[in-house]
Amino acid sequence: MKRILKRAKFTGDIEPNQIYIIVDDAVTTGGELTELRHYIENKGGKVVLATTLAAHKYSTILVITPKTLAKLKEKFNVKELEALLRDNDISGSLAALTESEGRNIGYSKTIDELRDKIAKARLEGNTKLYSLFQDSEFEQFTPTNLTPQELQAKVET
Repeated sequence: MKRILKRAKFTGDIEPNQIYIIVDDAVTTGGELTELRHYIENKGGKVVLATTLAAHKYSTILVITPKTLAKLKEKFNVKELEALLRDNDISGSLAALTESEGRNIGYSKTIDELRDKIAKARLEGNTKLYSLFQDSEFEQFTPTNLTPQELQAKVET
C-alpha cells in the first residue's frame, strides 16, 4: 500500500548530463524506482539502468502497458478514478502509474471498493501495497538470467 498512499520523495544533487544507474534491494510495485528515475531526469541526469535483487510479478514494468491502461479506462470512470488517485496523492493520471500499480488498482471491482480499500488501509496504518491486494494475483518471483526484453515478454503473457 506504500505506493498507493505515499509517493517516495527524493533530495540531493544531480549532475546534469550525468549517466545514472539505480540499484535497489527489492521492488514490489516499481513506484519508488519510477519516482527516483523522474527525480534524476527532471534534474538533468540520464537513467540508463535500474536493477534490484528481488522483484514481485509485474513490478519490473515501470510504465503501465496500453493493455492495462485500456482495462482501467473500460472498468472505471476515468475522471473519477484520476480524482481518487490525485486526492490520495497516488498519481496525477492513469498514465503515470506503473504496471503493477495499474494491475492492483484493477483488481477492485468498483471505484467504491477501491476507495474502501484505501480508507481501510489508512485506518489500519497499513502502507504496503501488496497487503491491500492480498486476495489478488500478486505473486512473488525471483529474477532470472533473461534479458529485460525477454522478461517483459514473459510477464506480459
